[in-house]
Amino acid sequence: MRFEGQRTEIDQRSLLGVVGYRLRPALSLQLGLGAVLDGSMQPEGGAPVDVGAGPAITVGVSWLVLYEARYRPFVALSGSGGVSSASTATERVTAVDFRAGVTVGKTFFDRLTLYLAGRVFAGPVFWQIDGVDVTGGDVHHYSLGGGARVTLPAQLDLFVEGMAAGEQSLNAGLGVTW
Repeated sequence: MRFEGQRTEIDQRSLLGVVGYRLRPALSLQLGLGAVLDGSMQPEGGAPVDVGAGPAITVGVSWLVLYEARYRPFVALSGSGGVSSASTATERVTAVDFRAGVTVGKTFFDRLTLYLAGRVFAGPVFWQIDGVDVTGGDVHHYSLGGGARVTLPAQLDLFVEGMAAGEQSLNAGLGVTW
C-alpha cells in the first residue's frame, strides 16, 4: 500500500464464507461474509503496527463467457466489490475494493481443474499515521497467478490459488454444492 507517498507493507490473514446463487447456467452471484483475523502494517521507516480483527463483506458476479469443450478451455469474467475494517494501535484501517478478473482453465480426469487468473482492482484505504488521517491505495493494481480445484465425492470441492505477481496472495478453501 501507499499512503500519502509512503509505502506500507501489509500482512493480513482473513476468513471468508461465500454463498453463490446461479441465476442462469453461465451467470452467478456471490455474497461473502467474514473477518480480518490478524495482521500487521509496516510503514516505510516506521515501527510495525499490529492489525486486529474486524468484519469483511464482499459481493460479486461471475459470467462463464466460453464453455469448456474437449480441446478448448473455459473462460470466465468476474467483478466484485468489498469492504473490510480492522483495529490498529492508532485507529481502524478500512479498505474498499473493486475488482474485475478473467480466468482461463481446463478440467482433467473429470475432477481436477487447473486455471490461470488475472485481476485488476482499485479502491481507497483509510488509516492514521502519526495522528494524521491518510488515504492510501495499492502499489500494484493487478494480480496474476493460478490455481487448482479438485472435485471430491459428496459434492465437495477443495481449491488452492496463488497470485504471485502484483498483489500477492495465497487462498485455500472447501466448497459445497447443493
